[in-house]
Amino acid sequence: MKICVSAMGGSMEAKVSERFGRAPYFVIVDSENMGFTPVLNAAENMQGGAGPEAVLRARSWC
Repeated sequence: MKICVSAMGGSMEAKVSERFGRAPYFVIVDSENMGFTPVLNAAENMQGGAGPEAVLRARSWC
């Protein structure tokens, strides 16, 4: 299973971001092998609607 974690950086050691839509990164973690892929959050600086946009993008990664 893949899990999308909102993060302050692009590594497994990064702190979790409290704001999903405004997180600088997402770390996509594969729970079967603990592999991960860091993804920049392109919606981070949107004027409005960052949360829904982040969810739409995250669905395509997982």
